[in-house]
Amino acid sequence: MILDQGFRIELVEERLARIAKLQRLMGDQKIGALILESGSSLDYFTGVQWRRSERTTAAVIPARGEVVVVTPAFEEPSIRETLTVGGAVRPWNEDESPFARLVGALRDRGVTSGPIAFESTTRLFIVDGVRDASAGAYKVVSGDALVKAV
Repeated sequence: MILDQGFRIELVEERLARIAKLQRLMGDQKIGALILESGSSLDYFTGVQWRRSERTTAAVIPARGEVVVVTPAFEEPSIRETLTVGGAVRPWNEDESPFARLVGALRDRGVTSGPIAFESTTRLFIVDGVRDASAGAYKVVSGDALVKAV
């Protein structure tokens, strides 16, 4: 059990170091945030292991500040359990827009305009949804180089 706890602590520290490096890179490149949909990159940075579905679960990693994960309300407890790096979870209900929640997370972290990056496997309806919910406030750029650099 002690070895298992030590391993978990080490993984959390590794993920926090990845986020810190990512945030430095985004700051250097004047990118406000990276948005990650469910998949291997979400796990790599946050510890959240989640399958994709028609309901959006995604994380905002801002250039400054804590991670925010947006997820359906009924999935919130599971997301909170697996989010190993701290941060906020913002649930959305069926009558609400997950994209508005993502834009709200960006704005709450001080990202009100300029470039934001999306991890390359993010589905287009999510990119378009964020673009529409922000009324085009953000320039969308590829997050590939950022993810690969970390």
